Amino acid sequence: MTYDILTEGDNTRHRYTWSGLAEYVERASQTSSQEMSHTLGVGDANWCADSFPVVADYFAHGWREGAAKIADLAAVVYTQVTAHMPVLEPEWREAPDTCVLDMGRYCEGDPECWLEMAESDTFVAAPSSRTVRVVANLTASCVVEAKTIFIRGAATLALVDALERTGRSVELTAVHCVKKYGTILEQVLPLKRFGDLVSPDVLACALAHPGSLRRITFGVMEMCPAAVRTAIGIRNYEGYGRPSNNITATGDIVIPHVDAAHWNSPAAAVEWILETLADQGVQIIREGGQ
Repeated sequence: MTYDILTEGDNTRHRYTWSGLAEYVERASQTSSQEMSHTLGVGDANWCADSFPVVADYFAHGWREGAAKIADLAAVVYTQVTAHMPVLEPEWREAPDTCVLDMGRYCEGDPECWLEMAESDTFVAAPSSRTVRVVANLTASCVVEAKTIFIRGAATLALVDALERTGRSVELTAVHCVKKYGTILEQVLPLKRFGDLVSPDVLACALAHPGSLRRITFGVMEMCPAAVRTAIGIRNYEGYGRPSNNITATGDIVIPHVDAAHWNSPAAAVEWILETLADQGVQIIREGGQ
């Protein structure tokens, strides 16, 4: 882990950059929850029903139930994208249009002497060497329900799955960023580097389980220096700061912090995934063809 203090105008940013999930969870496990009760406390299903030890075990061994639900969403998405392109084959025409004249046929008096390349019914894999950096801001207000956090996390992983199935190489980074008055506290957590094979069960917990934020990340925040905890409001029992999109991590796709308005249903999540994929040049299959 590296720790930077950055002065940005009237703001002071405290940025933690972690080596990976193991270090992040280990740091969170050191909290005694003496500042706040959320990390080790018990919550309901709308907030986070699983305890800290349960969530920590999911990080270590994977959240299979969540991963299975995410796989279902990814399967729905993948039926609407393609990594293939039609093969172009020559066709003979009578009218010029955009065709090229074949002199041999023309001299023989053949009226179909105009050659044009047209799409056939044969498809081949589309070449792609693109790399895509995805940054997901996992911060969420206390009023955001657990199911909303799950839908947003599931959408993020379904997006990554579709990008990689269509030939892209994805780097995935999670961030958590809060601000209170002039203090910004940012956690930067790499989840997947280019070419890495990461357990989908573990990624499911990191991105889609509410305990990733409300158990693990809160625990990490409780281990910050006392002055930082006071500035954010943790030591004064004011909460864990306000969600912020003022992050330093950069990517080709940057997903803002979780809000209830945009992640209220799986259908809305699918539409967002397809729009984002289209922006990355992935072919989308709609009803009636491509």
